[in-house]
Amino acid sequence: RHSLGGGVASPPAPRASLVLPRAMTRLARRRALAVPLFAAIAVAFTSPLFARPMHLGHGDWLWFHFTWDSARRTLLEFRGLPWWNPYYCGGNLGIANPQSLALSPLYLLLLPLQTAPAMKAYLGLSTFLGLWGTYELCRRNFGRGPFTVIAAVTFACSGTLGWHMNGQTAMCAFHLLPWVLYGFFRGAEPGQGRWSLLGGGAMATMVLSGGVYPTLVSGVTVTVTFLLAALV
Repeated sequence: RHSLGGGVASPPAPRASLVLPRAMTRLARRRALAVPLFAAIAVAFTSPLFARPMHLGHGDWLWFHFTWDSARRTLLEFRGLPWWNPYYCGGNLGIANPQSLALSPLYLLLLPLQTAPAMKAYLGLSTFLGLWGTYELCRRNFGRGPFTVIAAVTFACSGTLGWHMNGQTAMCAFHLLPWVLYGFFRGAEPGQGRWSLLGGGAMATMVLSGGVYPTLVSGVTVTVTFLLAALV
């Protein structure tokens, strides 16, 4: 059903910058029940954060709130790119900081919001993407069934990721790992190479979101998986 053979000419390759939103929009149309379900789960999972929307936690909350807000101030008040963070140590790295997420698509989407609720919304949206991505990955490789939803919740709402939601917005990039695997695995199928752009786009978003560790883990996971598949 996914074959491009039979004498049908292959469509022109879409621009790489548009592949990620177009592919996810197409999938969303086919998941009229699953996508709202995962949105509801993500809201329920992160709802305790919004009991006091303007309050922060402790520890890493303070650091990531600081970096988020300093970039936000540069973008909105001074109307410039946050190349530099002038607010600590006499000035330090801005977007060159490996954990900066000032170029993250979700960060830019939430930029109009105040920093504290924006960070919490960021955690909720990341959880939603993790739920949906895991569902698509399991559905594609193992078929339909309730276990796909169970697997999605087990990954995206796991204790490990939940613990890192203690303000560690950079670690939320792990929620994009299923999309990386989905894109590259589907792209490895005959005639489906364009889906590799989805995997690459998800990994690029990890980088833009300050996901140093998620990017490294994703690269190792994809490499090892394809090496093992080539040996089988």
